Amino acid sequence: MTLKEKMFEIALNNIDGMTEEEAEHYLENDAIPATGSVSGLIYYSETEPITIEYFDDIIEIMKEYHGDCIPSEYLSLNNMAWFAFEHYVFHYTTEIIEEAKKRGLLNES
Repeated sequence: MTLKEKMFEIALNNIDGMTEEEAEHYLENDAIPATGSVSGLIYYSETEPITIEYFDDIIEIMKEYHGDCIPSEYLSLNNMAWFAFEHYVFHYTTEIIEEAKKRGLLNES
């Protein structure tokens, strides 16, 4: 599984059972791991293994934003997983919603 697929799975699990409108609102406004609102990214036991497995991929994404000078506040295992999630949700909300529809995860109303 790629980092993108892992982040999509977490997002899809969090929007399962929502309407399309609710899911879109959640992903665009409320899916903020640092607030504890994203199941699968709440505990260190969830975030740290993700960062360890995908460390190089996350660093590459961080370099896209910050170059070689990544701010130190991002460099905890926990914050790195959150950064990756927020990156993928921000850039791929429409794709996540489409995948949720394809899998039948969203309610009609």
